[in-house]
Amino acid sequence: MNIRVTNLNLNTIDSELRKLFSRYGAVNSTLIVRDKNNNRPNGSALIDMVKDSEARFAIESLNQTIVDGKSISVVEVAEA
Repeated sequence: MNIRVTNLNLNTIDSELRKLFSRYGAVNSTLIVRDKNNNRPNGSALIDMVKDSEARFAIESLNQTIVDGKSISVVEVAEA
């Protein structure tokens, strides 16, 4: 299941997100989204977790929590 995280601290890195989400289950990948013009992080990320049930638990547990000093938003990415 794909998850979008927004309002991240701009200093948050992939490995920190992988460690955070791995508490809830197996993580396939993490990707910090970057601005196309300057390649700087834009404060959001995409997480891909193996099991939907673990991903939903991560979403419920982490949404609106404080990570690196910022209250993050964690939601499921709707399938296209």
